[in-house]
Amino acid sequence: MSSSSTLGARDGPQASTASPASPSTSSSRSLSAAAVAALAAAEARAKPPVPVSSPADAHSLALDLEGAFNPSRLDLQPFYRLIDSQLLPNVSKPQASSTISTLLTILNNILHPPNPAQAHKFRQLRLSNRLIARDIAEPASGAARDFLVACGFRRVVREFEEHLEWARGEGGQQLFKLRCGKKVLETRVVQAKEAEERERRYRESEKSEEAARKQRALLGFEDDRLDRAARDERERLVREARAAEPAPAPAPYSTGPSSFARQSQRPTARVGGSQVYRGSGAAGPGGSSDEEDDGGEREEDEEDEDEDAPPSYGALHGRVLGTGQPPSGEMAPAGVNMVNAQDLDQVE
Repeated sequence: MSSSSTLGARDGPQASTASPASPSTSSSRSLSAAAVAALAAAEARAKPPVPVSSPADAHSLALDLEGAFNPSRLDLQPFYRLIDSQLLPNVSKPQASSTISTLLTILNNILHPPNPAQAHKFRQLRLSNRLIARDIAEPASGAARDFLVACGFRRVVREFEEHLEWARGEGGQQLFKLRCGKKVLETRVVQAKEAEERERRYRESEKSEEAARKQRALLGFEDDRLDRAARDERERLVREARAAEPAPAPAPYSTGPSSFARQSQRPTARVGGSQVYRGSGAAGPGGSSDEEDDGGEREEDEEDEDEDAPPSYGALHGRVLGTGQPPSGEMAPAGVNMVNAQDLDQVE
């Protein structure tokens, strides 16, 4: 006994020190949100199913626990039809939320009255009341009023005013209907909250996406501005470099013999003691005819016909073609008469 107790005393501290998990081990065992949800679903499936509730069980206080009341789908179908087919499609979202909240408050006050001594007051509703008229009697042509009738209320007239009154019946049938209506309303409230949460997350994601788009657009504008500034700077440098280059030298003029010089070498004749040009068809100094001169000069005239300027007379001066006058602003040198072909014909 002593040895075993001693061994247990020795092993106890070691076991206690080895039991806590290290941080690395705990972090490696952490599960993702999807894994946690899958584990919860598996545990829910492993639990025994909740028995289907009946009107005979409606008086049980155990049904007040969350999830304890489990009527069949057939029992809930009339209530879902009134909510989904008559009320929700015909009212706005704020009105639907207000109406469902008022209905759920009325049913909870009957099941769990705030003041048990005055429980009978919560079982009577005056339709002329402002709150009841706004959320029960008026929306969707009284669809909420029909829902209360399905929950066990009945319509009565007292002092010329219409009321809705709920009375506990025999066998728990009225209470069962009331619990069915409450379950349908709680289901729709949960779904509405989930839808609002999804819509809120969607709006937030839209805002964040819009902010990201604006940021990308601003970055794109900034990039375009920088690219444009860089392009302008390159163009400025190119202009400055071109301006700094020396101007190109002018092209040299041709120094070969001009057409005037070639024409000055042609034979001349004298008219009245002055030296004049003899064109084609006039006789030379030696009395030779046009046929004799054409042989040596025809090839040269044909070559110069396309590229030479109009014929000029003299080495430096010419005349306007067909007039016999020198060009504007020029004077013929002394001893040189400017003549044309008619003058030469007269000389001959």
